[in-house]
Amino acid sequence: ERECPLGHTRCLGDVSALALSPNYAVDQIVAAITSVDGRLHWSTTRGDTWTSGNLSIGVGGEHSLLFSPSFTIDHLLLAASSNDPGAYRSSNGGSTWMPVGWYDPYQAYKGGFVGGAVQALALAPTTAAQPFAFAGTRAGLYRSQNSGENWYQAMTGLPHVTVRSVAISPADSARWLAGTSYF
Repeated sequence: ERECPLGHTRCLGDVSALALSPNYAVDQIVAAITSVDGRLHWSTTRGDTWTSGNLSIGVGGEHSLLFSPSFTIDHLLLAASSNDPGAYRSSNGGSTWMPVGWYDPYQAYKGGFVGGAVQALALAPTTAAQPFAFAGTRAGLYRSQNSGENWYQAMTGLPHVTVRSVAISPADSARWLAGTSYF
């Protein structure tokens, strides 16, 4: 945290990921990851003041951070760094975080990101019928059927390319878009 040029609010410095609570108008929650240290920062004052959270992810690279569209109900957040081989998940509003999708080649495959760091994340609104999450990686698209706890490659119909961005329709979680690149 450092003093801003105008001196009346607090600044974080270089921010590599920024997310607003879907209930921002009421709770005023903003979350950010700073690029210099990969640290999560939290504001409940519309970004006027910040506190450091208890998550620190890969330094450098690209960071992803998002609130569940159903955050007021499920308190779910996901975060990732393109320099880490997995993602992080919080189901209690960011108080604690668990690594998810970390593949261990020395263990039997139980789901996880194989061969590519996470470039982008997307979460569908949480419902009992469709708790989907998607992750774009350097090794393609991954899908979770339990809101980001377990991840499996979902490349049917897609070429083997890097997926840099992912979006899910808020009205229909079966409709999603993936932005890809060949290089």
